[in-house]
Amino acid sequence: MSDHVELRDIIQPADEVRRVQPLHLSSQFGAKAFPSTLYQTELKDACVWIDPDDWITQVASSSDKRRVRLQMLHSGPRRSLHFQPDEVAAAIVTCGGVCPGINSVIREVVMMLNTYGVRKVYGIKNGFNGVPHSHTWVTLRPESVQDLHMHGGSLLGSDSGNPPAEDMAKALQLKGVRQFYAIGGQGAMSGAMDIQKALQQMNCECSVMGIPQSIENDINLLDRTFGFDTACTEAQSAIETAYIEATSSGNCVGLVKLMGRESGYLALHACLAARHVDICLIPEMDINLEKVLEHTVHLVQTHGYAVVVVAEGCSETLLDRSVGNVGLYLQDAILNHFQALQLPCNVRYVDPTFMVRAVPANAKDSIYCSVLAHGAVHGAMAGFSNVATCRVDSRFVYMPLHVLAAVGTRRLDLQGPWMERLLETTMQPNLSMEGKITATPMDPNKAMGTRLLSKSKRNSNIAGADVIRTPNTSLTMLNGFGEVVAKRPLRREDLLQEHDEVRKLPCFHLSQRFGRQKIPTTLVSNESAGKAFMDDLSFSTQAMCVEDAGVGRPTAYYQMTRAGPREQLHFDPCDPAACALIVSCGGICPGLNSVIREVVNTLWQYGVRKIWGVIGGFKGVMEPENWMKLTPEVVKDSHMKGGTMLISDRGNPEHIHMANVLKAHNVKQYFVLGGDGTHKGAMQTFDAM
Repeated sequence: MSDHVELRDIIQPADEVRRVQPLHLSSQFGAKAFPSTLYQTELKDACVWIDPDDWITQVASSSDKRRVRLQMLHSGPRRSLHFQPDEVAAAIVTCGGVCPGINSVIREVVMMLNTYGVRKVYGIKNGFNGVPHSHTWVTLRPESVQDLHMHGGSLLGSDSGNPPAEDMAKALQLKGVRQFYAIGGQGAMSGAMDIQKALQQMNCECSVMGIPQSIENDINLLDRTFGFDTACTEAQSAIETAYIEATSSGNCVGLVKLMGRESGYLALHACLAARHVDICLIPEMDINLEKVLEHTVHLVQTHGYAVVVVAEGCSETLLDRSVGNVGLYLQDAILNHFQALQLPCNVRYVDPTFMVRAVPANAKDSIYCSVLAHGAVHGAMAGFSNVATCRVDSRFVYMPLHVLAAVGTRRLDLQGPWMERLLETTMQPNLSMEGKITATPMDPNKAMGTRLLSKSKRNSNIAGADVIRTPNTSLTMLNGFGEVVAKRPLRREDLLQEHDEVRKLPCFHLSQRFGRQKIPTTLVSNESAGKAFMDDLSFSTQAMCVEDAGVGRPTAYYQMTRAGPREQLHFDPCDPAACALIVSCGGICPGLNSVIREVVNTLWQYGVRKIWGVIGGFKGVMEPENWMKLTPEVVKDSHMKGGTMLISDRGNPEHIHMANVLKAHNVKQYFVLGGDGTHKGAMQTFDAM
């Protein structure tokens, strides 16, 4: 069942939608419309053609504090081209540090250009520094990049620093370059923007396209940057190495230093994936070194070991900036502190920086690189310039470079959900400089939960949701240079096609059958200004596309309840008679044990102490004598193993019989892991109850 949603239910009062129009070369060199040469290739039937005014609007969430949402052009192939491919010379440059996936991007740019019919493609060595020097230019052909994605690093080499933009523009003009592809971080994107301005002043018809990279995933607005997923996998391996070393030696601290100068995303995600980290220090924290050392001593004395991860940017809060390596500094600090207390200690120090950077892209990043590279070529062939191809809210779009340059570095919100997840995993105490609280560790046997939750400031009165009849919203249109060209009230057709609709998918709530319970959450907050609680008005709407499915072909978008903790519970976690049950069904799959582990740990944080695992899928539900008692200690290392610790099986007993067993054993929460058939079975069991 779903409910129809009006515009007032999607965009909040006084919100603004900004339409960021990419620069198009036709504005300076006149309109051109050559039929796409992809019609003449094997891709002609596979192409999903993008309309000229195919606008993507960022996801709208009722609990989101953003008042401005961007509307960007959809990335992809156009039916009309600005360039004749056989008249195009293209050049590719990579800037900044190396990153997994750079070679995959280079390969896919060359391959897609070749598919269009471009036969002259240059690679420029040594970053922007190599652009003015002809000896650094090499020719790239499909056969020379065929296996390039299998190698780490960058075929073209990479370097930092920008020569004068005018010198680079002159070099591109001299070589007859009509399309210039820059791969790099925000500095590279700013450099590409300067080159575009210089080319315009020279009246040189050349498309400049950016493909943003950051191994630290620290570029604002973007879902993620290529190479980040691979880097997390490598960093996780380093943490697991430190964990094995620490647990295999007496009184040992496994210490890992990871990349992250200003942002802690890499360290945080690697810690969440590894799950064995006791202390994670990131640049966003205001760290008290004494508290870190005190907690490390406590861990070694109580558990026999500790695993500590520190991001390189913590040097600004842990030590004087003149000291270069925060990992080595922290290693010495730990050893000296233990020695001063006359306590034994060994430190196993792991620095995987170059291992993380130099590996080839994994499967997920490799595919991501392909989509980004192809989008850049499609955009350049269509005549767009001064834009980056990227993914925002799960949609691939063209974002003007001036927007990327303006958003700044993404940093972790210390009161947000990602930090909440980190603290739930590490159970580390307050390690900040503020206050006089000593580093008392969190007790996993108490229903402490996360410390970053606080009461929501939003009004949870659902009855008041329809008070707003006409939101005072606006649409602001900006050109390719970020200048406002028009502003008017927002209309429905700015977000959706005439025949499109948005449907709300409300979740069934047990209060509809058993009455509303208002039990205060057991996830106690002992820190201030948290933001993580959701309320009854917390809905998110999918990113919408004005012409996503073509004119006359309706598209349904969905508005769904946001997942997350609530301030009021339906169940009393401390009810000694109640229990929770977990079952996995169907074929085994990587990650099942990780899900089981996290369900158990989260239930434990709420205060649930009777947690059972079913052996043998749905069939095992009928055999409660074989249910397995689950605790955080039982599932501690389960994520390091494949398969499922709860043996999986196929087949469903009578759902009424399973429902009777669940009722007889007072199962209040029933967690079902499996595919669509499994969830259909779970739904039928629920109906029987």
